[in-house]
Amino acid sequence: MKLLGGLHLSLIALALINMVPVLEVEQSWGILTIAVVAASLSLAHCHWSGGRRFSRWIIYIFILAAVVFLQYEMFVPQEEVTVHVVDLAHFIAFLCCCKFFELRTYRDAGVIALISFLLMVIGAIVTVSPYFGFVLIIDMTLGVGWLLAFHTKGEMDAVLARRRAALEAINIRIIDSSSERFEWPRHRSIRMTAACTIFLSIVAAAVFVGTPRTWEFGLFNRVSRLVATSVTGVNNVVQLTNNEVVEDESTIMRVRFRQNGRTITNDSFEPYLRGLTFDRYYEGQWRRRNSIAPKEVRAGPLSSPQPIFSNVTSAPSEQTIMQEIWLEESSDGLLFSMFPPTAFGSIDVKSVLLDRKDWALQAAPSTRKSSHYVVLSLIQPEDWFRQFPIAPRLPRDGWSQIPSRVQDLALQFREEPTDPAASSQQESIANGIRDHLALGEFEYTLKRGDSESDVEPIEDFLFKNKRGHCEYFASAMTLLCQAAGLRARLVGGYHGGEYNRVGQFYQFRKRDAHAWVEVYLPNRGWVLFDPTPPSVSRREPDASFWARLERFLDYLRFQWSTTIVSFDAENRESLASGFQDWFAKLTKSDGRRKTPMAMLASLLWGPEFLGIGERLIYWVVLILCAILAVLTLRVLWILSLMFRELLPYPRPQLAKAIRRTDAKFYDRLLLLLSHKGHTKDPHTTPREFAQSLARANIDFADLPEFTEWFYEIQYGQRNLTANRWERVKRFLQRLREDPSFGTG
Repeated sequence: MKLLGGLHLSLIALALINMVPVLEVEQSWGILTIAVVAASLSLAHCHWSGGRRFSRWIIYIFILAAVVFLQYEMFVPQEEVTVHVVDLAHFIAFLCCCKFFELRTYRDAGVIALISFLLMVIGAIVTVSPYFGFVLIIDMTLGVGWLLAFHTKGEMDAVLARRRAALEAINIRIIDSSSERFEWPRHRSIRMTAACTIFLSIVAAAVFVGTPRTWEFGLFNRVSRLVATSVTGVNNVVQLTNNEVVEDESTIMRVRFRQNGRTITNDSFEPYLRGLTFDRYYEGQWRRRNSIAPKEVRAGPLSSPQPIFSNVTSAPSEQTIMQEIWLEESSDGLLFSMFPPTAFGSIDVKSVLLDRKDWALQAAPSTRKSSHYVVLSLIQPEDWFRQFPIAPRLPRDGWSQIPSRVQDLALQFREEPTDPAASSQQESIANGIRDHLALGEFEYTLKRGDSESDVEPIEDFLFKNKRGHCEYFASAMTLLCQAAGLRARLVGGYHGGEYNRVGQFYQFRKRDAHAWVEVYLPNRGWVLFDPTPPSVSRREPDASFWARLERFLDYLRFQWSTTIVSFDAENRESLASGFQDWFAKLTKSDGRRKTPMAMLASLLWGPEFLGIGERLIYWVVLILCAILAVLTLRVLWILSLMFRELLPYPRPQLAKAIRRTDAKFYDRLLLLLSHKGHTKDPHTTPREFAQSLARANIDFADLPEFTEWFYEIQYGQRNLTANRWERVKRFLQRLREDPSFGTG
């Protein structure tokens, strides 16, 4: 193997590319950096030293360091969940780095190629990232091309080695080394690579459709990580602390909103997707107790969600918003939606538990962290409020613990002598408290700073350190409303998000976690109030080039997640039933048989139920199938040639002149020569044909002698001796296996 040649450089590049999916699982980009540095140093060492190996003890030290790192990842407690298959992938990547410095022979290259294949297999198991799709495409195209070139180069070098050994055995020295140089035809390499790639693509598509993703064993699922409480996100407990909050940029869900059958594409649309509610405050912590008897609701299909309440009149489509949600991960099965939810549908979640007090949706515990579901919610539920059983009840654990100074402040928002039980008076109180927090002297910040340890958090926020994040603003308003005699609760969820124009969906990251307030108003129900200053409750979309590029990449991740990762048995059955109906309509229309041209047009257009993206994929698959059919015919033709080499022709012209058994070697000889481009003219005698080839190419110097043997056997009734048969067999073998033999 030539050092620093095309095969050398492309092998190292493929190995580094195959490391990306398994290293992306736990964001182990430091290991990838080490691998890139090791590859660069190995190339520099090969250039400086001419391919001389490293000392063995240096390689042993590298391997020992990799083993120590493996033990550290597996057995030393880490902040992240220990996943042994990922740790093994890190160890294999380090072994590949060590092998970079021993890349001299074809065996060394084969070992690195095997390591790359193992990394690709592990990546298929542990990652749901589209990076694996890109790497798979590279492996099935450039990787297959490298493998064919590697095999061909190895065979050519082996043939040259045998030729050199044979010449040296008879004391012939090779003066001109250019006679040993030959290249595999480029067009033939491209054809073979394309054929293998198409075949592998068809096999991969068949495996993809035949074996859908399963979640029982956690396959194809991103490895979950332990997240610290100081990182943004929605938790089951709200604890007010002075710790600095770090914004997490990871995606939590993608949502597509539809109203009256049309997708909402308005950038000013600000959805609130609620999760849990908290109604009792005690010593700096909001508490919640799950419902004792939650209502179980069976999930309907995505196209027609199951109503949650059977006694509620369905609202017109213009008064509801359909939310199609792709949730990346969920804490304890918590599902997010706009309030109030009226219908639920999903393929992933078979049933959902509905908390009777606040309508929080929660899926049954499962190993699956992501889910795809649809929720219908009312835009203005006041008109249907009397149909909904959401009357307020006492807090789950009694009343909140409200400091006296907070109670005194709440009384200032009550307008005497108006009846505080009236709906207008309660709404006025809630609006006053919200404006006091959102438009007053309070400052929004994720770095609240230090406060006295013995001071109650909300009291400190309202009267001293008037700085905090959304949980402080929402907590203060909820407690002030409760102190003023209003039913109020704290709500945790996600707000705003970032609209992706490419995919027409809203992308919510963990940094979009938000807290707001719901206040119960008579004849209106639970009404949303957001006391967080408006300057920070809504993020303006970034219009820079890199931001647009990131949104496009998010769209690719979204498509990968919805079409590849979420493909399951029900998707396969739906796809199969759709194609079955289409095939039935392909031959008949309105009970009458279609014409061949109409059938061809229907076949080229594809099923009617396919979308634009799915139809493009269908056309690509149709083209691949056509190419595969042509290649199959080509393979059958080559197989027929192989049978023609071994079996006699059943042609009429050979019926009169039956070939003797020992003379059949001449037919095989002519067939192999035709593969090299040397076809015998019917008007040329065997002797003339052999002499012309011998004059044109030194490789065919023995052909005239073989032809004379053929004459003696076929027409002289002689037999082929063992020595002559050995010479003929070696010549035929070389003509068959050596690509350069007879082509000069």
